[in-house]
Amino acid sequence: SYLTLISTKSQLRNARFAQQRADEALRSGEDRANKKLISQGEVFPLRMAAEQAALDVANQENYYAATEQQFKDLTGQPAPAVESLPEEVPTMTYDRVASDSRLNQFLGQNVPDTPALEIMRKQIEVNQLNYLNQRKRLLPKLNFIMGLSQDEQSYTINSGLRYGVLSQYVGFSVNWQIFDGFATRGGVRTALAQKRMSEESYRVAVQNQRRQAEAAIRGIDLAYRQMSISDKILDNSQVFLKFRQEDFARGNAAEADVSAAQANYLSSLVSANNARVNFMLKNMEFVSLIARDPVVGNVKVR
Repeated sequence: SYLTLISTKSQLRNARFAQQRADEALRSGEDRANKKLISQGEVFPLRMAAEQAALDVANQENYYAATEQQFKDLTGQPAPAVESLPEEVPTMTYDRVASDSRLNQFLGQNVPDTPALEIMRKQIEVNQLNYLNQRKRLLPKLNFIMGLSQDEQSYTINSGLRYGVLSQYVGFSVNWQIFDGFATRGGVRTALAQKRMSEESYRVAVQNQRRQAEAAIRGIDLAYRQMSISDKILDNSQVFLKFRQEDFARGNAAEADVSAAQANYLSSLVSANNARVNFMLKNMEFVSLIARDPVVGNVKVR
């Protein structure tokens, strides 16, 4: 949510700058139309572009407000002031060796250790016990009883004359239900079907989780490549913006050229921020999938 705030801030900044440029283009077009240098028909696209830019800003402001509320709901704290947020998400490196090592450890497990698969294994055990119980429904039931009791009795008018009786007993009983209208047969088949279904679901889940882990690594690779491209474009746009600003200071470039370079830089910044956030999320998805988050080792468990 915090990263989304940073990304949305850069998008809002880009949208406001685009609105500023669209408004300036509209004012220039209307001025030229009033001077009869261009027709009113040529002003119409500029007016629509300005209206669309204003709508884009309104949408971004609404999205930013929703992101602030989400941050507040998640943390119980007000969202940081927009001025305190950094302009961009920090650059990140990719340790491919460490990721491959975690993947190989996960794939090398005979019994993958993840919370979801652990729950499925417990369900298989429950279904196995239900199946065994159903198979023994028609077997003879033997009850063994052993006990000790003591009592006081009196057969005279004088209630104070009593004698004690100590009884010891041992016994057993046998109960055998021979026929139950084929209820046991149906129960056994149902329990066996549930047991086999849970085993098959577990087998499929293990295969899917291994495939998903391999796909997650590929997703990280692609996200890293995209992040690298976006970072290079951002660096180039920043250099070009500085070049245009210096040219403008020397009188070799127009203000419109600087504005265009600024717009290109802000657009590149949005792309770079989104690519960095996406790369981080892909890593989070991978370590969550294999239940091997390296950060957990740094957390103190009380």
